[in-house]
Amino acid sequence: MDIGERQRKLSLWAEQDKELRFYDLYGLLYNQDWLKAAHASVSKNAGSATAGTDGINMYFFDNKFEENFGKLRVHYQTLSRTETYRLSR
Repeated sequence: MDIGERQRKLSLWAEQDKELRFYDLYGLLYNQDWLKAAHASVSKNAGSATAGTDGINMYFFDNKFEENFGKLRVHYQTLSRTETYRLSR
């Protein structure tokens, strides 16, 4: 799956149809390919050495990568169960 292309398509659809509703965006977020692409992107940022709101930086995240990756997937799967979202600007 080409993550970047899929993201561009979602953005284009949202721009073209203001009434369009997305029912499973969290489903994309807990997709393993999407999470790994996000991780690769964040790892390249200069700010990856700085801790986030959870107090964890990428170095510490990567030390327990599989465990943390699993927690993220569970978190987004849980959020995806009941919510409907609209992309906003």
